[in-house]
Amino acid sequence: MPNHAGYAAAITIRQRVFDDAFLSAWHSNNISHSVDASIGQFPRRIGSVSLFIAPPHAQFVSFNRVDGTLRLNGWGTITIRLNAFPSSPEKADVQWQADILITPTPKLFGPI
Repeated sequence: MPNHAGYAAAITIRQRVFDDAFLSAWHSNNISHSVDASIGQFPRRIGSVSLFIAPPHAQFVSFNRVDGTLRLNGWGTITIRLNAFPSSPEKADVQWQADILITPTPKLFGPI
């Protein structure tokens, strides 16, 4: 006979739990605070990206109780050099947002 005696269980995890976990990971540097990348190889580097990442935010919607969204946003600069040296590169300040669809999947550890 199974240990659960034939009963089902329902678990509700609030959005705040995810937000607190993401914020804790962000403050402890388990989630990076920035992205710096170059496009192209030296000396023909044609651009670069330097972005700051704000603390992530979980978002669940009432019409879909399975999937959620992990929202990342921030700001930074993008630099592009359209012509060869010695012309100066074009530089733009940007604000960005990325919404990542997540489907939480429960997993039990240990004996049942």
